[in-house]
Amino acid sequence: MKIAVVGAGKLGTAIAETLFGAGHEITLLDSSEERSQNVNQSLDVFTITADAKQIEVLRDVRINEYDLLVATTDNDEKNILVCSFAKKLGCGRVIARVRAPEHIAQLDFIKENMGIDYIINPDKACADEIYKFITQQYSISGGKLTKDGVGVLEYRADKMPELVDRQVKDTKDLLQGILIGAISRQGKVIIPNGSTRILSGDMLYVIGLQENIDSLSETVKDRGAEKKVGK
Repeated sequence: MKIAVVGAGKLGTAIAETLFGAGHEITLLDSSEERSQNVNQSLDVFTITADAKQIEVLRDVRINEYDLLVATTDNDEKNILVCSFAKKLGCGRVIARVRAPEHIAQLDFIKENMGIDYIINPDKACADEIYKFITQQYSISGGKLTKDGVGVLEYRADKMPELVDRQVKDTKDLLQGILIGAISRQGKVIIPNGSTRILSGDMLYVIGLQENIDSLSETVKDRGAEKKVGK
């Protein structure tokens, strides 16, 4: 297959490397000369330093002769536009990387109206797999599970009000030695990063050494008991 990859970041480079290793003809486009040169030093693929959202660039590379285009830049809107333009210019299939949470509810509309064949959200896919693993592989008793000295605890953020409205990176003093691995919010599961803000009503899935999880579990239980007494 003849494949164009737009974006020479970690994801784009990894995709190009994998597809090239499978015997496909790869062209990688990126607007940064530095990123293009870095790819040239590590991969034997054809690179073009240009802005792929410019229609003339897509025409110059004869995108109509390509079987597939994958847009993987860190800009959702650019990925959507590049894919839409490439499809209208005759590219066989197009795939856009779209990460922003605000787009999740309108992915079908974007695909249908922009002519995009597939939209991928790596963060959501990862979150879904972690959530599936936790819920399918273990039976969480009382919101807690353990295995090989590592524990996972599930609880509502409201049970520790001091967490609410904080960014994940600012919770280390409250969750010492514990990682917030996933957040379930309004039916959606997300993998948080340091800037993710914890909201009231979030269901948190935290991971840590067993003794730390046990301690946090007791804290959460005590908080819940206090609320009941307060009522």
